[in-house]
Amino acid sequence: FKGRKVLSKVSFEVEAKEKVAFVGPNGMGKSTLLKILTGNVEKDKGSFRWGSHTNIGYFPQEFYTLFASKTSLVDWLNHIAKGSTQEAIRCVLGATLFTQDEQKKKVNVLSGGEKARLLLASFVLQKYNVLILDEPTNHLDMESIEALIQALKHYQGTVLIVSHNRYFISKVADRILEIQHNQVTEFNGGYQEFIEKSFKEPVKEKPIKPILRKEKDHKVRRSLKKEINQLEKRHKALEKELQEIYLVMSSPQFYEQTSMEKQKKLVDRKDELEVESDVILTKWELQMQVFQSNYSSND
Repeated sequence: FKGRKVLSKVSFEVEAKEKVAFVGPNGMGKSTLLKILTGNVEKDKGSFRWGSHTNIGYFPQEFYTLFASKTSLVDWLNHIAKGSTQEAIRCVLGATLFTQDEQKKKVNVLSGGEKARLLLASFVLQKYNVLILDEPTNHLDMESIEALIQALKHYQGTVLIVSHNRYFISKVADRILEIQHNQVTEFNGGYQEFIEKSFKEPVKEKPIKPILRKEKDHKVRRSLKKEINQLEKRHKALEKELQEIYLVMSSPQFYEQTSMEKQKKLVDRKDELEVESDVILTKWELQMQVFQSNYSSND
């Protein structure tokens, strides 16, 4: 892009039913790789080949562009997943946390999280055996992320994921491919093994002490959930601003029509947002672990 080499000498194989996460710093070409594999970006050289019976569902970062329709959720899914019965559609909508009243909404007025869940619902109905997911948790709340994790755990197909959500990766991926500085390093095993090999020593997780069930228990639970919700809200705001910056910078005229001073200011702001987003996400993951350890059976 603009004379900069992003992906070079990338080589890997994925077996059926593997759940692979691509990790690495921003700008290393993770999303570009997924776009190449799905035919949304033309590669400059090299080749790749899918198995003869693959049926691919692609969840792009810019998924919101797919929802201009003013039809209801049921009608939209009926058009996307032709041949699905009304019963199957409503069942899948319920499984993706849409109430009966919400199913009557128009697709174009849905929130980012609702659109993400609706796209995932369409994947279920279309029975894809390969899912390619680019930052699927960006617009999802705590409950929706947990539902997606459970769905992917039970999914019998192949999954390729790009995500900065370490909690999500640790729960879903059974194999890690790190993209960094034009190289791909393979880690056989889950996210914990990836962390251990990255730091050259075992990572000792501190045990999460259960909170005693006393009179203050419900108060602590409400306070913890409130903090989790606040972190989610802040993360969504950061991601929204980042998406706006990405759209501006991806414009074909951006570099030609924008002064160097404005380019630097925008890039600096992008870097600040990405750092804060990582910090917020880390705090959210820790609080989620505490919440699940103490309250998952009661919530």
